[in-house]
Amino acid sequence: MKHTFLVFSMFLTCLSSQAQFKMSRFEDSDSLTNVIIASDTLTPRKGEKQLTFALADNSGFFMFKKYCSPKFATRFGFSGNYNVSNQSVPQPSAPSNEIKSGSFDFQLFFGFQRSFGNFKRFEPYMGMDLGLGNRMQSYTSTTYSPSTGLGNNPTAVIETKDERKVYFSPLASLTPLIGFNYYIAERFALGAEYRIPIVNFNMVSNSKSTVTQKYANGTSNSQELKDSDMVNVSGNFRGMAYITATIFLNSHCKGFCRRKE
Repeated sequence: MKHTFLVFSMFLTCLSSQAQFKMSRFEDSDSLTNVIIASDTLTPRKGEKQLTFALADNSGFFMFKKYCSPKFATRFGFSGNYNVSNQSVPQPSAPSNEIKSGSFDFQLFFGFQRSFGNFKRFEPYMGMDLGLGNRMQSYTSTTYSPSTGLGNNPTAVIETKDERKVYFSPLASLTPLIGFNYYIAERFALGAEYRIPIVNFNMVSNSKSTVTQKYANGTSNSQELKDSDMVNVSGNFRGMAYITATIFLNSHCKGFCRRKE
């Protein structure tokens, strides 16, 4: 939520700055002579290339963009996302449970974006990315039985641990996006991007679990079980906001700067 609010605030600030910039240029147009008329437009031109870095709470990506026209660009990049969760449910007179889980997703994605408006520094856009990658997961569930009431039974189970690790789990995603760039210098922009993964496809196969039981007499035994294969298809409209930084990979003004006669 805080990242969404920050992105929205940045959007309004950039829009306000762009409006003030246009007004000041209009008021001073009669007194401007012999100025560069092409280089004061800092938004991308046809053929230009950019590199963008983006970060959120537990996610990030970097991508390469090439502008086929001033309004349309293709995107290619790499993204990563991790999640860690720890949950403990203590109970004095019943088995307590502790769950630890984690996952790391990485994807190669490609897509497009379409810019709107005719601004000198401000570039709002919408687009779509298709991602293909892998998910690595770990899961550990530990159940502790209460020590009271066991009596002298040496084979009473006092702890059961279920461990599961998955290193290969193919995934695919379809992600609409909306964002903006504000070019604060000739070859540098700050902005934000809001991504909504409306379709996620994930397949889990060849997953195995190790179940270990500990007894009151101090002994233990383990057994390995094969998990059933799973295919998960999900979608949601809960997106993630990223703060972005963009640089040009070629000279922005080369071949375009000229002076007004």
